[in-house]
Amino acid sequence: MILRYVSLFIFLFSALFINAQELGKDVFGMAIVKKNEQYGIINHQGKILIPIKYDEIKIYKNQGVARLIKDDLHGMVNWKGEWMMPMKDWYLGHVDFGVFPVKNKKGKTAVYNIYGEAVTDFIFEKINENQWYAAFEGGFARAKLPNKEGQVILNSNGKILLDLSGNELSYNVYVDNLAEDRATLTILDKSEEYKHYYYSWFGFIDEKGALIVEPKYSAQHARLADNPNFMKFTNGFTGVILGIDTTQKEYTPLCAIINKQGKIIAGKDFPLYDVRPFPKTGLAKIDLSESSPAISFRGQGGTDVFMDTTGKIIFDPSIYELGAATPWGGNISDYHADNRIAVSRLSDGQMGYLNFKGEPQFFFDKSYTVSHFKDGYAIVMRIKKTALKIDPWEAGAEFAYIDTTGKITSPFYDYKPYRYSYGIFPVPKTGIREFRDLSLDLYGLEDANGQVICPPKFKWMDDVGFGFYEVRDDAIPSMPKYEDRGGRQEISGYVNPKGAYIANSEMYDWVGPIRFIEPQRIEDFLQQNRIDSLQFTLDDLDKIYLKRMKEISDE
Repeated sequence: MILRYVSLFIFLFSALFINAQELGKDVFGMAIVKKNEQYGIINHQGKILIPIKYDEIKIYKNQGVARLIKDDLHGMVNWKGEWMMPMKDWYLGHVDFGVFPVKNKKGKTAVYNIYGEAVTDFIFEKINENQWYAAFEGGFARAKLPNKEGQVILNSNGKILLDLSGNELSYNVYVDNLAEDRATLTILDKSEEYKHYYYSWFGFIDEKGALIVEPKYSAQHARLADNPNFMKFTNGFTGVILGIDTTQKEYTPLCAIINKQGKIIAGKDFPLYDVRPFPKTGLAKIDLSESSPAISFRGQGGTDVFMDTTGKIIFDPSIYELGAATPWGGNISDYHADNRIAVSRLSDGQMGYLNFKGEPQFFFDKSYTVSHFKDGYAIVMRIKKTALKIDPWEAGAEFAYIDTTGKITSPFYDYKPYRYSYGIFPVPKTGIREFRDLSLDLYGLEDANGQVICPPKFKWMDDVGFGFYEVRDDAIPSMPKYEDRGGRQEISGYVNPKGAYIANSEMYDWVGPIRFIEPQRIEDFLQQNRIDSLQFTLDDLDKIYLKRMKEISDE
């Protein structure tokens, strides 16, 4: 079975990594479609993968499987349309880490994997989950054994790591956020007096189940905001909250960065007001305190800088300002994609890029504004000499694309680019004018060299990954949205990297978002069986809990 898992990973990774560079060719994607109140699944090529005859369908993002429901019968298929679990009188729960709970008609629950193989027998009264979250979210689940009051903690192998049944505990115990051979252990007081998350603490367990960091870090803010920057290791590091700064107008968490041994590498000697720990690039974006005794400078845009895994700050914010003012937005990974960090030089206002050592790569004169790199390209903006206005949000600017060497690869366009991926760009054509009427825009697709892939014909386009786009076309009635996409416009369908419809409202009543398989999640699944036992007891947890509660009473 291990050989099959490894073969699957190699197959998926090679297909996704190589062919994604070929504009989404042969990647694995699924989308739900609806017709006459029945549901089915199409693949990313627009072909019907599962016939449109089911009452309900749920695609599990990054897991490569979908749950089907018809007349109260449940089944499961993979991304090829192959049946992993037959339609049967049982309940199939939410999938994460390649496993999910299955409840039989007798009301007993077992754990199965995405190949339809039983991981455990039907021995549990229930495995905790609700309609929104997977039972094994974070790699672990809380389960109840028959005729016992308390709960047990399972790993994704279905093995009981910690038996809490029969114990009158004053707190709840959570094990989750499994990543890079580390998991979070959280103790949460459950009394009426201490319902606030301030009275919860988290530490870390290693791959052998040993407690490497005693639960001592406050989970306030981190859990309430469901902040992914905390309590989960990335590239060997994670963010933690040392305490709360009560001198600010709002309570502000004082952050730190720790390594996998629990050692603080940044934040102990000066407060970090925001930590976005190390993605695979090996850099962490942090916000340094204005009142820091160790670093007292503050640039025009704040003190956002990058730090490497040794705790070294990559560039001096008295010389450079991170990101500067760009009109394109983007998430934190865009700040340093393709081994480039977008900055502006405070001495002359010129914008350009640094490498991960803080060394200048290339800069443009100050008539240019730059964006962050994504998939090998970035956008530059310059003010037109003939412009009556210089507001970049209006028509006084023009835009082009650059590669990682700083070479301008495309013509300058009279529009503000939006989303792009893998060298494909949605391009609106409205004619050149000083004040544009956006209602007249028609979008097409071009590559980074300005070659037309699809002529302008859509009223709106939004990248969904691997060169695929949501589109709106007034000639085709809009479909109701499958889910809330942050207030974006109604869509009329999806197009492939060549601009051809794979689904629209002439084909279906509506279509859901395309779900692609991400290689990293498959890898996580393959490496899921890391913590096989816990090397501490309930007595150890009782002592930690009493210690923390005493600290609260002494405050």
